[in-house]
Amino acid sequence: MVDLPLDVLLLILDNITVSALITGDYEDLFQCALTCKSLTKPALSSLYQTPPRDLEEPRLSINEENNARKCANMWRSIILSMCKDRTYLPYYEYIKSFYLGSLRDMLSRSINEDLDELMHRENEDVGGKRLKLSKGDLTATTAMDILCPLIFKKAYKITKLVGNVGKDDCFPLRAWVSHLPNLQSLSLSHSYLLGDNAQESICEHCPSFKELNVNYWACDYQAECVLKGLRPNSLTSFGVAFSYGPCVIRAIGCHSKSLTTLTLPSLPRVAFIELPTIGAFEALETLRIFRLSPETCSGEMIPAVAKWIYHCKNLLYLDLSFAWRTSCIETLMLAVGELNQLRKLQLWDRGSPAQLRALPRLPNLETLNFHGKDMDDDIWPSFFGLEKLTTLRLYGTSKFTARGILDFISQLGPGNKGIYITVRINDKFSEEEVAAIKDTLEQKARGTFDY
Repeated sequence: MVDLPLDVLLLILDNITVSALITGDYEDLFQCALTCKSLTKPALSSLYQTPPRDLEEPRLSINEENNARKCANMWRSIILSMCKDRTYLPYYEYIKSFYLGSLRDMLSRSINEDLDELMHRENEDVGGKRLKLSKGDLTATTAMDILCPLIFKKAYKITKLVGNVGKDDCFPLRAWVSHLPNLQSLSLSHSYLLGDNAQESICEHCPSFKELNVNYWACDYQAECVLKGLRPNSLTSFGVAFSYGPCVIRAIGCHSKSLTTLTLPSLPRVAFIELPTIGAFEALETLRIFRLSPETCSGEMIPAVAKWIYHCKNLLYLDLSFAWRTSCIETLMLAVGELNQLRKLQLWDRGSPAQLRALPRLPNLETLNFHGKDMDDDIWPSFFGLEKLTTLRLYGTSKFTARGILDFISQLGPGNKGIYITVRINDKFSEEEVAAIKDTLEQKARGTFDY
């Protein structure tokens, strides 16, 4: 048996941790903590950086029942670790991402007997606070009200807080935020969790705060107050899912010099028309505008929005997944053609092949995702000018032929090395055709093909 130096083991652990964060499967990390004494503490530290998001996700076991049990035990360990000498390590110190909904789900399913005893023991001191509750008083909401402030006062490394909880859970987020000096990111299912003037607490106590994502805003006025109440040009990421209007768009302008990521799905028409008025976002690297209604995408509005996109010169990722009117294709593609830094383009809403035929030469584009209809071999020449393309996904209805794909492969250059191509076709290729495509792509560009 070969004993590896500790620094080598830690490098291996770092790779396992990165893989776990991407896949959501923490089994390997968990086993490192169990089987290697030298890695126990660093592995557990990595494991507890992000407590489970929910009890259903495949985190520590492929068995759902065991998974739920292990997730609940992780939360129990975190809570007990706040009591002196109750756990092997101070797990609360490792937390960097905290999911309120996950803790709420665990407490709603069942409050562990040990936890119940801990919180009801009259003389138990948790974080300096005596808990005196009668049996039957300890509901999930009550437990959250007690536990979260105690955890937040000690878990000083938390940088991300996710409020994925129900609408009936009215937690004092403003007070909780005051205990999180390193908070950088806040993602909420609904803006009611912000309460009144939460932005003031964020400004006062969270100097590094820079990311805000809210699925639903109760009203435009609240969104406007929050965005304008934060330090000007402090947000680097802002996202919203539904229920917002023109005031939100105008308020985003307060962060036009700092925003690098902007996500605006389901833009209503009254908000869409405000985009050209907020000026250029010179730092913007990711822009996602998708799920727009046909009414929103009316022809007279597209030129102004295209001009606004044109001025976002530093875009690396652009998602314009909405139904383009034929009359607007040229206008939008002219704007896209000016984005010379663009690395990824997504058009994912049953678009027309005309969009691809109008595709400009994008010298740095690496990924193109397109969901269209009625595609055929006529679109392949559209990709010849994409010298750095390494991922091409074409979904939807199509009538591609093996010959058309092989002709495209023959045009690939050195910059397309390792390209991944996936297509969806109406008629299946024969095994011989698939083998010919895969072999040719491997020999030409060391690429892979899927359909």
